[in-house]
Amino acid sequence: MTITKKLFLLVVAFGAWLNHLVKILKATEFYPAEEYHQDYYLKNPFRYKAYYYGAGRKSFIEENWKISEQKKKELKRIGWA
Repeated sequence: MTITKKLFLLVVAFGAWLNHLVKILKATEFYPAEEYHQDYYLKNPFRYKAYYYGAGRKSFIEENWKISEQKKKELKRIGWA
């Protein structure tokens, strides 16, 4: 089952479909992000850290994601763990 179908079933299960009708289409084109978006956290560490902590991303990730030991080491190495 695709992620799209799983998400659709989740939305239906919670009754969100009662007020909305959404047609799910197959993606046709992909537009890569501009170069300045690539490795933003490395190029702008102060701004990214402010976002990372201020928006609650750090706590969300810790509570909801299973992070590999290698990724934890990388986060620690750059000062975000």
